Amino acid sequence: MLWRLVWPGMVVYSSNEEMRDRWTVRHRKMKPYKVAGWAEANKLQVPDLGVVEVEFITIRPDPMDADGPHPTYKALLDGVVSAGVLVDDGPEWVRSITYHAVDPGPNEVRMMIREIAKR
Repeated sequence: MLWRLVWPGMVVYSSNEEMRDRWTVRHRKMKPYKVAGWAEANKLQVPDLGVVEVEFITIRPDPMDADGPHPTYKALLDGVVSAGVLVDDGPEWVRSITYHAVDPGPNEVRMMIREIAKR
């Protein structure tokens, strides 16, 4: 089964910003993304999943490296774990994470979660 979580209008926090910010600033900036991951998983009533593959797609008005939004992806995935959808985001539960950069458009982040093995 494929679960599609979408955050229209989401502006991503990039790796470049992360390198410039102190850890306390990074932590504060990441909290809304974690909450957003938790909220979307709960809203869609995503069930407890086993081993998964995760795919992220980011749409922005200006180009960005595919892995640039990694801090945002990590925080969203942490929120999904907090929602109880995944046991953990370690390699025994998340077998792969794929990033895609797409043509420019309105800000949006998409996360596709595909279960490949049951708990």
